[in-house]
Amino acid sequence: MSEEINGRCPGLIKFRLEDSDILTEVFLPPWAKRIRFQFLANAGKLALEGSDGEEIGTVFASIPADIWFDLNLSLTCAKYSSRESVFLASSVDETVVEIIVES
Repeated sequence: MSEEINGRCPGLIKFRLEDSDILTEVFLPPWAKRIRFQFLANAGKLALEGSDGEEIGTVFASIPADIWFDLNLSLTCAKYSSRESVFLASSVDETVVEIIVES
């Protein structure tokens, strides 16, 4: 279920989240400073902690469908400034997500 961004900058990936409320871990390259993503046609969820393939917990951000959401890792607290991954989930089955990672 996990996905990995390619090693080039900017990193691009597009994939389908099969089941609602199930986390998919997205591994980030070490140079990642900003993540932009959008859930196509359906809303989605972002979590900074969890386990791949498990149900999403109670701490997450709800992201509306069809908008680009930016997460600037260079401005986050020290705990998250060197993130290796983020966790995404969809609100309904069969949701496509697009991700751009920038340095």
